[in-house]
Amino acid sequence: MYKDDIIYTTWGVSIFGVLFTFILPSGIVQSGPWAIFALICFGVLTVNIFILIYYANSYTDYGPDKEGYRSFNVIDRVIWLERAVEGYLEDSSSGNFQYRHEPQPKYKKELDYLKEKYKDDLKGLKTIKKDKIKKDKTEKKAKAKAHSQRQYDSLYGSRNEHLVCPHCQSKGNVFKKTMENVEESREKGIIGATIGRKTITKKGNYDQLHCDKCGTTWVA
Repeated sequence: MYKDDIIYTTWGVSIFGVLFTFILPSGIVQSGPWAIFALICFGVLTVNIFILIYYANSYTDYGPDKEGYRSFNVIDRVIWLERAVEGYLEDSSSGNFQYRHEPQPKYKKELDYLKEKYKDDLKGLKTIKKDKIKKDKTEKKAKAKAHSQRQYDSLYGSRNEHLVCPHCQSKGNVFKKTMENVEESREKGIIGATIGRKTITKKGNYDQLHCDKCGTTWVA
């Protein structure tokens, strides 16, 4: 049985025991066997919650799953452990490695153990690491490019392949976005002037155009 299956089972049984305790009549809850079971469930659930809070506030033990877990991959784990021993630890929120300015010797024992036990699986590790680093960089660039493109599309709209830029005469580089024409005016009178209340008037829509080649933005 995998460790994560044991963890999920422990969580499930403890939560069920605690919830079921509140449903049972008080006489049954106070009886010896059920009282002991309920107390154990409360204790296990409390410990699980404290463990969850601890790991949620510390990224030092994050990374690929350890041996014994369902998704354990020895190559990914060893690469992560090597970085951790050198002083790089993975930030769970972003997936990036952060330099800690000091080595982490607590991971050395696990690293040596895995390298010895899985030495046949770790043959050619240097090549695997190079390929993995290259793949990670490619994926990171692709994600950054996609994120930048989403921001660009949000700002300028979608590309229109048929429009020609009147400024640089290039075709297929013009982005078009429909904007709402809103007029804002300050209300007159003592109350309006005192609290700075404004009136917003919608006056239809207009098209904002932007050329990706020459960087010109204009209104049509």
